[in-house]
Amino acid sequence: MNIVSWAGGTLLLLAFCHIAVLNASVFYTREVLKTKAPSWVPLLGGIMGVLGILVLPVPVLKNWWFMPLFLDYGSVPGLIHTAIWHLLRHIKSQIHSKR
Repeated sequence: MNIVSWAGGTLLLLAFCHIAVLNASVFYTREVLKTKAPSWVPLLGGIMGVLGILVLPVPVLKNWWFMPLFLDYGSVPGLIHTAIWHLLRHIKSQIHSKR
């Protein structure tokens, strides 16, 4: 069972890292380079990271289960960015409609 936990947790964390890097490159391309980029993958990377941490047989890691959700742009940071973008867009449309 220990080998299965190590293998499964490692695969999940590798998938998390892969998706997190892809999401970070989308952020960099869009926000820094200001060019077109494909869309980011919401929540998938962060959830895989959480599951990977929970599956690994390393008790001290379990205290940090939430970190992948903050490290992957496609999770909490991307959702916050999207919410702020929509809020600002709404405010701008309200300002323009009152003119």
